[in-house]
Amino acid sequence: MIEKSKQPSQETTFDSFNLVAYVHESMEESFGKYFPKNIKISSSEKYIPIHSNKKFLYHILKNLTENAIKYSNPDNIQIELYIESTTDCINISVKDYGIGINPKDKHQLFNLFYRSASVDNIDGTGIGLTIVKDCAEKLNAKVSFQSTINKGSTFTISLPKGTPAIVS
Repeated sequence: MIEKSKQPSQETTFDSFNLVAYVHESMEESFGKYFPKNIKISSSEKYIPIHSNKKFLYHILKNLTENAIKYSNPDNIQIELYIESTTDCINISVKDYGIGINPKDKHQLFNLFYRSASVDNIDGTGIGLTIVKDCAEKLNAKVSFQSTINKGSTFTISLPKGTPAIVS
């Protein structure tokens, strides 16, 4: 997936769709066990049109939500997705109330196979956030995050409005 996502493809398609409905469908399909009880979705509007690649968005949403679940207390999983349309971009935020990210790890977090020493006891490969970063770059989107140890993390994808292009 990582190598494939780095290569522009003739098969990459962009569709126009309602992002709010797509996020709901993706969460129900991928996380039916947790949705809607543990995963809440809210948005600035009921209908947020977007012209983007569903496959890349799916990988972004799936990996961020899997991490939010994985690094949360299994007895109290609470994930919040928020979709907001602004003048220049559409933001999708995934917030959890989990273990948080050590500030010393923030510069390496998106590196392939990087795993913090503080999560050695939690299964993982260290590729999820690399996939998120690569897919976001293909959509000319920005990835940012805020985190506090033992209080949780919020990852935000900012997708520019306008005609997207695969960025090499």
